[in-house]
Amino acid sequence: MQSPFEIQKPVGDIARPLVSLWLSGNGAPETTRNLLNGSSVFVLAGGPSASDLDLSELERPGCLTMGLNNSPKTFRPELWVSVDKPSHFLKSIWLDPKITKFARAEHKAERIYDSITGTLTEQTAETCPNVTFFESDTQFDDKNFLARESVSWGTTAAGGGKSVLLAACRT
Repeated sequence: MQSPFEIQKPVGDIARPLVSLWLSGNGAPETTRNLLNGSSVFVLAGGPSASDLDLSELERPGCLTMGLNNSPKTFRPELWVSVDKPSHFLKSIWLDPKITKFARAEHKAERIYDSITGTLTEQTAETCPNVTFFESDTQFDDKNFLARESVSWGTTAAGGGKSVLLAACRT
């Protein structure tokens, strides 16, 4: 397997390693460089108030959307990020090839839940279309958050918390 690390390249005034944080279903490094190519992204978290909003403007051409957790219940995004087990999310998200999905590598082999039958399916996250995996940790450090080799999604330290939004910021 090729190394996911490349040479250091300055970004602004900070030298950061060009690291492939993303892994395909078979564990091979993938690059997301230029995936968004300078585009702005509207992030939809999917809390209860989201169903009260007029989201029709997000369907315009050129508007890139990213959903977190079960936000696709309200609006189908182009990008989606999760940090919890695949069984916590709609089967239709996992099976939709139009959604580029980013999920924690440790959940690759976990099964998808079917809310209609109320059972776990035989499908796992790694067998679903258009899924890229990332290594994660709970060692948040604001000084090197963007330069870490893994995606920090919070901290378990006293006064801290974990959030899918941190993972979305790294995508």
